[in-house]
Amino acid sequence: ARYYYNWTVRAHDGLSYSPWAAPRRFNIQSLVSISLTSNKVNFGTMLPDEINDTIDDKPLPFVLENDGNAFVNVTINATNLWFSQPNPSSYFRYKIDNVGAEAGSFNYSASMISWRNVPPLSSPEIAIVHLNWSSLTDSAEIDLYVQVPGVQEGAGMKQSLVTFTASLDETQ
Repeated sequence: ARYYYNWTVRAHDGLSYSPWAAPRRFNIQSLVSISLTSNKVNFGTMLPDEINDTIDDKPLPFVLENDGNAFVNVTINATNLWFSQPNPSSYFRYKIDNVGAEAGSFNYSASMISWRNVPPLSSPEIAIVHLNWSSLTDSAEIDLYVQVPGVQEGAGMKQSLVTFTASLDETQ
């Protein structure tokens, strides 16, 4: 989005005012830009029905940062992690959390702070609402939860491409 300000000035010497100067306009362009400062989650080797999550930082969660100059909303979706349990399923979940000392970086009550099934590629959902851009409060943590489906899943490496998409939050 593009925002602008119109302004003009005039002088005052304590006795009288000068005429107004010609009005000027300056434009401000919103920059929507996010990055993952922690961009890979590796759960290692797991057995059927085993559960693990990133809450204990073993493994580390995703950490997303707003690199732009405006508040953003961030959606999430992902490719299927499991063959036998396609997204969305309770076997692959996520939730949003604060990053260390950066509490207040996003609208906590409007964001997905409780475990939710990871949505499929066809149905991204808003996960982070009103993520700040100022450097002291511009990050959010995305915790993941996985449960290996029973033996029907089969052995082998499993992976999912998780996509985060930012859009300008114009609710200010």
